Amino acid sequence: MYAKCSSVNDVFRAFSNMDEQDFVTWSTMMASYAQHGHGEEALKLLSEFQDRSSVPVNDFILSSRLSAYASSVSCGIIDMYCKCRSIEDARKFFDKIGGHNMVSWTAMVSGYAHHGLGKDALELFDKMKEAGVEPDSITFVGVPSACRHVGFVKEGGHHFESMKNDYGLDTTLNHYASIVDLLVRAVDEAEAFINKASFQSKALLWRTLLTACGKHMNVEAGNWIAEILAKLEPDQPSTYVLLSNIYRSASM
Repeated sequence: MYAKCSSVNDVFRAFSNMDEQDFVTWSTMMASYAQHGHGEEALKLLSEFQDRSSVPVNDFILSSRLSAYASSVSCGIIDMYCKCRSIEDARKFFDKIGGHNMVSWTAMVSGYAHHGLGKDALELFDKMKEAGVEPDSITFVGVPSACRHVGFVKEGGHHFESMKNDYGLDTTLNHYASIVDLLVRAVDEAEAFINKASFQSKALLWRTLLTACGKHMNVEAGNWIAEILAKLEPDQPSTYVLLSNIYRSASM
C-alpha cells in the first residue's frame, strides 16, 4: 500500500520497523525500490537478502533485479548525454523511455538546469508532478538552479518551502546553497537566509555567495563575505582565490 500511495521512504520505514522480515516483505521492498527508480538501493537490498537468507532467489526477485538494472542504465544514458552537452539527444532518449520513474524525471530536469535551460527544466518538473511522480531531495537541488536561470526568485523560494511542507523532505547544505545562489542579486536577503540556516558550519553557503558575487562583479559584497570566510576558515586558500577573481573581473 505504501509503495503505491506514498514515498519509498515510508515503505522502507514500515519495512525496517517489522519484527520479522520474510521472503514476501523482502521481495516487496526490492520491487518498491525498483518501481520508484532507486535501482542501486534495490540491488544493495538484494545483496543483503542473499547474505542473510537461505531462501533461493526466484523469478519474482529476478524480475525486480532486472527492473533495477533497467532504471540505472536509462538514467545513466540521460546523464551521459547531458554531461556531453548533447541535451537534445538526452531529451530524445528520455521521450523514448516507457514508464518514467522519479530518477529519470530528475535526471532530465537536472540536465536542463545544468545547461541553463531553466524554462525547459521547470516545465518538465511540472509535467513530472502532473504525472503523479513525487520529486525527491535530489530533484529539489536542480529546481532552484533552473529558477535562477530565468530570474524566478520567488518561485525558487516557493519550491524550497514546498520541499519541506508538501513532501516532508529534509533540507541539506546543497539545497541551501542552491537558494543562496538564487538570491545573489539580493545580497541582503541571501545573508538573512544564511543566518537563519540551522547548520553548525555555514562556510559552504558563504563560499557559494562569494562565488556568485564574482559572477556579478559585486566587489563590495565580496569584500565583507570574504572577511566572514577568513574568520571561519583562516587556512582555506580558496577564499582568497575567489576574492582575487572578483577583483580581476572588476579590473581592479
